[in-house]
Amino acid sequence: MNSVTLRRNDGTTQIDHILISRYGVYVIETKNYKGWIFANPGHSMWTQVIFKRKFRLRNPIH
Repeated sequence: MNSVTLRRNDGTTQIDHILISRYGVYVIETKNYKGWIFANPGHSMWTQVIFKRKFRLRNPIH
């Protein structure tokens, strides 16, 4: 399945790909970021820096 949207208590989340096989269920997230990404796996938000501009983005691990 591709581009699956799930409802959550705090809104929705989108999953790029879900593969179901007899060996298990695999969730695949694909990203195409540019610039510098400042991230901590435990934080819910990450920071992307492109030149002098900063952008906040959700942690794709969560």
